[in-house]
Amino acid sequence: MLDYTKLCEPYAEHGRSPGGQRAWLLKKGLPDDVADLAIAAVYARLADGESFPDGHELDNAILAEGRKMVHARVRAALDVGQAQAEAAATALYRARTNARKPQQVLRHPLVALRWYSGHAWCLVVGAAAVGAAWATVLLWR
Repeated sequence: MLDYTKLCEPYAEHGRSPGGQRAWLLKKGLPDDVADLAIAAVYARLADGESFPDGHELDNAILAEGRKMVHARVRAALDVGQAQAEAAATALYRARTNARKPQQVLRHPLVALRWYSGHAWCLVVGAAAVGAAWATVLLWR
């Protein structure tokens, strides 16, 4: 088990401590678990021999690690949402095209359903806007 206080001693200027770094990360908007994981990751690198010029660089490395973790979570959530939307569109297409003419079955699902006019674009633009808003809120606090 790593002793974070001992690893932080060379960077303890201005009263820097692992607890203070955690509080700073929470103030920057990172979730509790991400702050803990980011601190653990950077301090593990410190234990492996990596060093930083000063405490400010250590803090920035922890913040960058946390933001990278949040970015990965947001990206995973957006991928899951996109997969769910595609599955729903495919299921709707299959449900509606069973009794359609053969030439309509060969077309793209949204063309066969005549959804390009408004519904599909509203769904796509709405999903993109919500995803962009969440990514902006979570990544740039």
